[in-house]
Amino acid sequence: MVASRCSPPTFALINAISVMIGISICVYSFNDVNDMDMDKANKTKSMRPLPSGKVTVKEILSLSLISGLIGLSLALLYSTSAFLLSATYITLGIAYSQHPIRLKKRFILKEVTTVIGLFISFLIGGTAVGTIPWSVLAGASIMLMYFFAVYPLFADAGDIESDKMYGCKTLAMVLKWKTKVEIAIGVTIAIMTTTTLAYANLGLNVICPIIVCAACLLFLRYLFPLLTSQEGKYVLVAGRFYRILGLIIQAGFVVGSLVF
Repeated sequence: MVASRCSPPTFALINAISVMIGISICVYSFNDVNDMDMDKANKTKSMRPLPSGKVTVKEILSLSLISGLIGLSLALLYSTSAFLLSATYITLGIAYSQHPIRLKKRFILKEVTTVIGLFISFLIGGTAVGTIPWSVLAGASIMLMYFFAVYPLFADAGDIESDKMYGCKTLAMVLKWKTKVEIAIGVTIAIMTTTTLAYANLGLNVICPIIVCAACLLFLRYLFPLLTSQEGKYVLVAGRFYRILGLIIQAGFVVGSLVF
């Protein structure tokens, strides 16, 4: 949407979405197989189909293989670049969870691998329309910064105990609560500043920084109280809102790409 200024060819749009669905299912299904024992030890994840025994390892691996082949085939339909990016995404996802590499167990690499996968997904969207403008790279970079900053505070918080049991060392485990909150606050302010200063040079309209800054300010309202407390409604609301904010930032760049 950003690369085409909100007017992508219908086939390219459907194909790009299908590619991302295919390769994402491939990676996440494969990861679930490798993390099955860890997920059984996690109160929330133990109810998933695989660790709960509702589906078999063979079925999940078959799903992973088929969806990966479909995603790669669709990517190859519209460009070699999309195919190579998709193949890189899958390779990175396999290295993330497969022994003996298992980047998930290596300090910082768990978070780095996750956000690089997100960055690649933006590039795949750009290749769908044959170009990757600076606005796409900027949006991808901002999302990379955002999720790297908030991942240890919210996304990884529920995995700390199971990660410890299986020898993983993550930022969520190493950093103190206050430090994680400070990082999230600092990056959120940096996103607001960067978007405001750069939107015009990226060819975006003023709606982009308005949407991004408004959402970031709302997020900060719940982040600042977390500097002194890990309890209360602010933790709950901020934890729910962080994923929504990621979508709002992306929506800001999409709407900002409109030509009036």
